[in-house]
Amino acid sequence: MIRDFRVFSVIVIIFVLMAAGCNRFITGISPDDDFEDIGSAPVMTYIPVSRLVVELKETLPELMEQASIPGLSAALIRDGEVVWVEGFGVRSTVTGEKVTEETVFEACSLSKPVFAYALMKMVDYGDIDLDRPLVEYTGLEYIEREFLKRKSDDDRIMDITARHVLAHMTGFPNWRNAMPIEISFDPGTSFSYSGEGYILLQAVVEKIKDKKLEPLMRELVLDPLKMEKSSFVWREAYHESGAFPHAMTGIAGGMRIRRRGSAAASLYTTAADFARFLSAVLKGEGLTPESTEEMLSKQCGLVTETPGALSWGLGFGLQHVRNEESIWHWGDNGEYKCCVLGYRKWKSGLVYFTNSENGLAITEEIVNIALGGENPLFESEIMENYGNRYSPSLEVIRTAIAGEVDQAVEIIRKLRVGKENDSVEIIDEQLINSLGYRLMYDGRSGEAVTLFRLNVEFFPESFNVYDSLGEAFMKLGMKDAARENYERSISLRGDSRSGLWALKRLGFVPDDLSVPVSVDGDGFRLAMLTERLAGPEYEAIMSSVESLRELFGSPYWPREGLTLEQEKDMLGRHRIEFQNRYSFAWAVMDVDGKRVLGGVYINPSFRDEYDAEVFYWVRDSEAVTGLEDRLGSFLRDWIGSDWSFERVAWPGREISWDEWRRR
Repeated sequence: MIRDFRVFSVIVIIFVLMAAGCNRFITGISPDDDFEDIGSAPVMTYIPVSRLVVELKETLPELMEQASIPGLSAALIRDGEVVWVEGFGVRSTVTGEKVTEETVFEACSLSKPVFAYALMKMVDYGDIDLDRPLVEYTGLEYIEREFLKRKSDDDRIMDITARHVLAHMTGFPNWRNAMPIEISFDPGTSFSYSGEGYILLQAVVEKIKDKKLEPLMRELVLDPLKMEKSSFVWREAYHESGAFPHAMTGIAGGMRIRRRGSAAASLYTTAADFARFLSAVLKGEGLTPESTEEMLSKQCGLVTETPGALSWGLGFGLQHVRNEESIWHWGDNGEYKCCVLGYRKWKSGLVYFTNSENGLAITEEIVNIALGGENPLFESEIMENYGNRYSPSLEVIRTAIAGEVDQAVEIIRKLRVGKENDSVEIIDEQLINSLGYRLMYDGRSGEAVTLFRLNVEFFPESFNVYDSLGEAFMKLGMKDAARENYERSISLRGDSRSGLWALKRLGFVPDDLSVPVSVDGDGFRLAMLTERLAGPEYEAIMSSVESLRELFGSPYWPREGLTLEQEKDMLGRHRIEFQNRYSFAWAVMDVDGKRVLGGVYINPSFRDEYDAEVFYWVRDSEAVTGLEDRLGSFLRDWIGSDWSFERVAWPGREISWDEWRRR
């Protein structure tokens, strides 16, 4: 690997990995501290871009595998130009779709520097003064209504300025977390990282400009810098281009759909787009020289083990090593994370996004590869709190995923023994639970049971450990064991919707009801959905995508880019559900059993007032044959006579989707 070389150009690193803003902060400053020359400046001097790209392309996948990071996108900046963009890994471990240059990630708290840049443009235009109290622009009543959500009982709100917000010197906490927000110190006298401050400034800016955040940011930043894929609010296109968030164990979650912009944390962007923004900042484009200098100058120092090494500017953190100054920022939206480190002098950088809770665990290694030299940032509390790829948690995850679940259990037990002296990291309920689900989703439900039982042993008063164990037993078809654990879960928490729903599935149909795998109808045949039908089923679905989306009231099924392999996987799940009698699905075949004409699904209902929900569809080519009417009539007669349901819902048929969702 390349280490500690000096190059004429330097790399700026922005880590944007897959939850709301930066969750950790450092308090305590010495506003008048003088900076010292520390170590050697981490500026590389002669490695060509091509060699650096080769090193990154070889090493990033290794680091991703070691830290269980599913997807990553990177863009290299050299002398102010974006010279390389590439994606690694997958958008989702479920779909297996590759990360590309156009994959969109949550930028987390890297939203803040973008908003700060826009604010400095407003300073240049004369729209706002950095040192004028914000209340003078809006009046106190507006701030009480739009930000405090109550009457102010602290006069210090009258003193807060835009400078205080951008430098994190308001006295606000990071997030209020449903509590009344308080000011903990006189504004301008200390440092405390705060997303709430940005929310206040956003409200003031929206009032001044009479515009919501997204159109304002598009006007001031996104359009001028050609950040075409970026937005502070959700776009429907992100369903197809967005990276899915992943837990520490690699389990994929759902993308957050933000309809209201947040200056602190809601930016969606790509590596290439954010590289354009960073390049503009490093070159001083779009701002007056005075505003650029103000933005990237020390406002307050941070207390660290290396005095004078770190400070905060207006929107960015600053790092001081000898005569070199870099800008940096990190972000933490839970299962996306991010960081930026870059040098103005060299106008060069690397933008890097991942979709994982573990994203910051590889920060130092990547910086060492891309920059070399010393970075006091990694000695600070900010980055130390995020661990590294050798942490006990990741060791447990790697061991279990590699097939050594018993060994992983032994590691966890040893860590639990060390709990009393706090000398080691303790593996908690959430991590064990998540790892169990990872194994279960990988088709290893028996091994998942081992981990879930361990959680029951460690946390016997938690309703969720029994709920998870019950689900694993359901996957294995062990209904009595599943029912026992779900009942225990409900005894601990009676309103557990997942437990109540599981018991409904376990008792969906009586044991003595014979459910046929094949049924003959009027000019068609119902055949149990299995992987064997993946080809004809996939062809039928893809022939009727738009009508199916309209019928099922969703623009997301069938999803864009659906593959035959994904459809085969889904049919495998239908088969298991059918065999365990949790739900039932059939293909509608022609009488020869060669061509799929549609589908039928009978599921337990989420709603207490119904026993079952029935869905059916036919392909577009059968619209003129009357098959849809014949199929619907057949299903009503068959379910009414042969099944045990008393109350059946037909969403999208007898009940409109709007009414169904309102219920």
